[in-house]
Amino acid sequence: MLFSFLPISTCLLISAVLADPRRGPRHSHFNTAEKHINDASGGISWTRTWAGAELQQSNGTFRSVTGTFTVPSISGPIGAGAAALVGIDGGACNMIFEAGVIFNITSTGPQNKAVWEWYPDPSGAFPDNFTIAAGDIINVTVSASNATSGLVEIQNLSNQQSATQRVQSSHALCGQSAEWIVEDYLLNDTSTNPVPLANFGTVEFTHARAGGPGNQTFGPQGGTIVGIEQNGRYLTNVSVDASSVVVKYVKPTGNEGRVGCCH
Repeated sequence: MLFSFLPISTCLLISAVLADPRRGPRHSHFNTAEKHINDASGGISWTRTWAGAELQQSNGTFRSVTGTFTVPSISGPIGAGAAALVGIDGGACNMIFEAGVIFNITSTGPQNKAVWEWYPDPSGAFPDNFTIAAGDIINVTVSASNATSGLVEIQNLSNQQSATQRVQSSHALCGQSAEWIVEDYLLNDTSTNPVPLANFGTVEFTHARAGGPGNQTFGPQGGTIVGIEQNGRYLTNVSVDASSVVVKYVKPTGNEGRVGCCH
């Protein structure tokens, strides 16, 4: 999954961008910074921007990904942020279809926005009347009807709001991977550095599952665990079971080590 963006106001949010590390900077509205770095110490794939689980299979395996999470109460300096996302591809396959919620600290306090993206096409945000507050329970599903079209469904289970977005692209998905991640996004589409990672406490994706042909279902267990490492500091602790992915923020102290950082 991929995202990066300017501090959230409704106008500035649409300039957000996520970029996959192996792709370099992206020019869509959301851009994930860097994905996997060359370090898989302890069975964990350390990155600058992704924390969570990535399940990988052969081409055409994944057609949908879903997850439910509680919107965290974030803290940090103005401009800090994070995003909770589910998606298809974005690993070995350069395309990605993803959706979720971006959290950002502004001069007026934390703000949240529901977003979607089919990279490398421009990303989008759901209307402002789809409201999201800290503590709300969000369910999000991305479903690929075929390799070039799909549907985003997002529900705020706390206020009974729901929204959908049909998406079409000329950039075909591979269906190779499914992800449930918290991401530290890029400031904008020309930046190579992510924004300060907000203290998001814990984001737990429950009811995490992916779907494939013939009503196949997959859970996150057995996938690659991904953790955020920045400047030698290990900022997340990740755990995975058959139907959930738990991502915990680890406050940097300057003395972080790999042991106990993630599992």
